[in-house]
Amino acid sequence: MRQPPPDTALLVLLLPTRLEEFHLRELAEKLLAAPGALAVEPPRVSYGKLGNLPPALAYHVARRQAKRMKLPGTPRAIALFDVHQVPLAVALSQRHAGAEVWQLGDDPAEGLD
Repeated sequence: MRQPPPDTALLVLLLPTRLEEFHLRELAEKLLAAPGALAVEPPRVSYGKLGNLPPALAYHVARRQAKRMKLPGTPRAIALFDVHQVPLAVALSQRHAGAEVWQLGDDPAEGLD
């Protein structure tokens, strides 16, 4: 995978599954063709299992995940495809002021306006 320069504006795609298994793979691949776009594969503990945690704990875990992410640029947009990805998308947008959160999945989350 090509790496953008460090000060590049990024589109971060939070994938709910591996790209090869993703039902919206075609859309994800089109977005990944854009300059500065990169995919973040799902964590070892699935988003679904993290979604079963109490909200405060889920957001705490997400803040730690966001802090550990070493991104090759500055996120300007964070795309999520599943409602269980909301805590991580919010944590990333808080860590990178000005980043927009885009909902691209089939089932949009409420309250992310």
